[in-house]
Amino acid sequence: MKKLFIICLIALGILSACENTSNESTGQISENLQNIAFNSLTDMEKKEIENKEKAEIQKIEEVPENTDLVINDYDKNNIYSVKFKSTNQDLGDIVVFVDNVNKKTIGILLRK
Repeated sequence: MKKLFIICLIALGILSACENTSNESTGQISENLQNIAFNSLTDMEKKEIENKEKAEIQKIEEVPENTDLVINDYDKNNIYSVKFKSTNQDLGDIVVFVDNVNKKTIGILLRK
C-alpha cells in the first residue's frame, strides 16, 4: 500500500511538472512570434500600435490572398497570424504572418 501511495505521488509530480513546462513554452512561443512580427514592421507601423504586448496570436491554415508576401518558401503547417491593434482605425489593425519553424515573417495583410 505504501509503494502504491509513493508511486501515485511521483506520477502526480511528473504530470504537474509537464503541465507547467507546456504553459511556459506556449507563452515563450507567443512572445517569440510577437517579437518576430513586431521587428518586421516599419517605424511608422510600430508607432501606430496601441500595445505590443496585447497582440492576438492565432495558428492559421493558410495565408489570405490579400497578403503582401515577403517570402514564398515557408512551412505551411506552422503559420501564425499576429494581430496588433492600431490607433489608425481608418487603415485597420496590423496583421503579420509568421512561420514558426523558420522564425521568419511571411508577409503582412494589406490594409484598407
